Amino acid sequence: MRQFHGLVAGSPRIDLALEARVQRVLVEAASAGLLRSAHDCSHGGLMVALAEACLAHGVGFASEKVRVRGRRDAALFGERASRVVVSVEPARVAELEALMARIEVPYVRLGVTGGERLRFGTNVDVSLDEMREAYEGGLAGALREP
Repeated sequence: MRQFHGLVAGSPRIDLALEARVQRVLVEAASAGLLRSAHDCSHGGLMVALAEACLAHGVGFASEKVRVRGRRDAALFGERASRVVVSVEPARVAELEALMARIEVPYVRLGVTGGERLRFGTNVDVSLDEMREAYEGGLAGALREP
């Protein structure tokens, strides 16, 4: 933030009531067997959560129509509290949506899992192999002598 926007804002604010509702949804959804995966966005934001989830499960993700309110960098890499990326079987999406509506947790359907690439709108299109190589070999590559 400081580098690009000249801002130093400290830790992100947290809405404790919303966080409690989000955690309640996650517990109830997990107990009901609704979730295939869940990954919070607290370290690196949405894009890092998606990348880590793809690598952890060996499954790609695609989102074609991405509408972002506000600054795109903040939406994709901001570490705001109470944001979690979940995946659910297509046949059970309505159950999860009903649970979130009942507990009053806002959500956005981002896309679908599958394949071997992470695609997010027109800005991101990378293979899982490329991500894994960068993630696992990033420091070693940076430290290699020219």
